[in-house]
Amino acid sequence: MRGMQGEQTMATRLAGGGDTMAVDHSSSNQTHPTLYNKLKETVLNTTIGGVFGAVSGGIVGMVIIAPIGRRYPQVLAPLSRTQYARRFAREYSALSAAMWGIESIMLGIRGKDDLTNSLVSGSGAGLAYSFVRHDLKVKPAHALSWAAYLAVLCGTMYKEQWRSWEERRGGDTMEHSSRKEISPTQYKVIETVFMTAFGGVSGAVLGGIVGTVIMAPMARRYPRALAALRRTQYARSYALEGSAVLAAWFGIESIMRGIRGKDDLTSDMVSSSGGGLAYSFAMKGLKGQPAHALFNSAYYAAFSGTIETIKSRNTQDAFYTETRAMLSKLGLEEYEKNFKKGHLTDPTLPLLTDSVLQEVNIPPGPRLLILDHIQRYNKMVNRK
Repeated sequence: MRGMQGEQTMATRLAGGGDTMAVDHSSSNQTHPTLYNKLKETVLNTTIGGVFGAVSGGIVGMVIIAPIGRRYPQVLAPLSRTQYARRFAREYSALSAAMWGIESIMLGIRGKDDLTNSLVSGSGAGLAYSFVRHDLKVKPAHALSWAAYLAVLCGTMYKEQWRSWEERRGGDTMEHSSRKEISPTQYKVIETVFMTAFGGVSGAVLGGIVGTVIMAPMARRYPRALAALRRTQYARSYALEGSAVLAAWFGIESIMRGIRGKDDLTSDMVSSSGGGLAYSFAMKGLKGQPAHALFNSAYYAAFSGTIETIKSRNTQDAFYTETRAMLSKLGLEEYEKNFKKGHLTDPTLPLLTDSVLQEVNIPPGPRLLILDHIQRYNKMVNRK
């Protein structure tokens, strides 16, 4: 567009006079077609999103939700197939139209497609879905929860696109270019907020499922052991507690990663202890006893630390698979700890010498057996 305007202006200047004034006047009005194109693109994307959402929602309601409603009438409302199709078509249409429309508006205003656009469009889609589902009588907490959930979902999908893009382009990614536009501190703050919201939404979903599917049936079966609450009450209670735990856990873990620059056992135990405190406050409120809060904090830290230790140990053992097999074949299993102490992993086996084995305190006899086994193995490989 700008190249064509420059060529027209130059040509009219060579021709002279009034023609120049006419073309310059027309070129000064080129902003109107640009704005018109952005508006047209936004309307088009909103329409496409609405139609796509209506079709996909109708299919989901008719093919998936309606059979589930007939099979589990206690969980879902007893609606006909067409009623489910209409309901989900209307809700998905509003969701997709808002998401595609807002994303098109953000792209036109900011001139780029990044994580911010995905978060804003996802939150707008969540609000639209909540309003349509409850006919504008939605509670603010419900609307904000759907906005946060879809914002986190869209942000997660965008980060996955970053990773796939990085694999194809070898590191020169959209994420790399986006990070250049903001300072490292701002990026850490955005990441912490994102991970806290993601943990809160994930915890609410998992807690709601646990309360509905597991705890409510157990309460009906064992009324003396558990409180006699309804399914929805159990779902809300466990959703609140799960949301508090994972939001604090993921948020503190992101803060520790930003401060210390690494993920290790210390960061995991600190973040999990914060999750335990959040669980205690969500369960007992601010009036809970300090002993209860400290117990939950210590329990979560110990549990998470144990899991992290087992994971790291299994990861380390994966580097000594061939070493363990060789020592077992030679009857020298007791010297596996010597290999681990000297970090003599499987790739170092062909490089072992008598002096190296002596440095990790392996006696002369076992050293000879190990070196002879490695030499015979290398000869066998070379023959093949």
